[in-house]
Amino acid sequence: MKSKPVNEEDIINAFRRGDIIIFPTDTSFGIGCIISNPVSIERLYKIKGRPEGKPSTILVSNIEMAREYAIFDNRALLLAKGFWPGPLTLVLSSGNLAPNFIKGEGGTLGIREPDHDLLKTIIDKVGEPILGPSANFSGDNPPYNLSTIDKKLIGMVDYVIEEKCGGQQNSTIIDLTNNKMSLVRKGPI
Repeated sequence: MKSKPVNEEDIINAFRRGDIIIFPTDTSFGIGCIISNPVSIERLYKIKGRPEGKPSTILVSNIEMAREYAIFDNRALLLAKGFWPGPLTLVLSSGNLAPNFIKGEGGTLGIREPDHDLLKTIIDKVGEPILGPSANFSGDNPPYNLSTIDKKLIGMVDYVIEEKCGGQQNSTIIDLTNNKMSLVRKGPI
């Protein structure tokens, strides 16, 4: 595992290689990889102890990227335009570009544009979303400070981006599938 001050190009290349990286967001620290690499995603889920088939949120750099991977109706567009970038995750029906191995039950996808400039720049330059669950073992509390990330978890990843997190609360999750709007998780919005 390499932990060092941020060198954007190193991190971009690490994501493109399929490395597993701990990174800051506007909510908690995340752990992730690019969404197009099933081997990396399988490794990520094993590291976290996350059950297979339990979907994770993908993080995008902008609404345009999000619309390539999920189907946005008028409600989703209004919410995204009103609260992105920010701590709002939308559960939507997945689009054609979303790999099957990241979809939830019924072909759904959690998607979010974080309000974290460095992370958005990295995602944009990588050229695809990253899978972004919280940087903890499945069932543990999410970390909001680098010092609270489990050292064992840190030892299992390829890189840690040493930057501050922007928040102290997980994102709000709203499910917009099946022509309904339901609150899945209460958060700052």
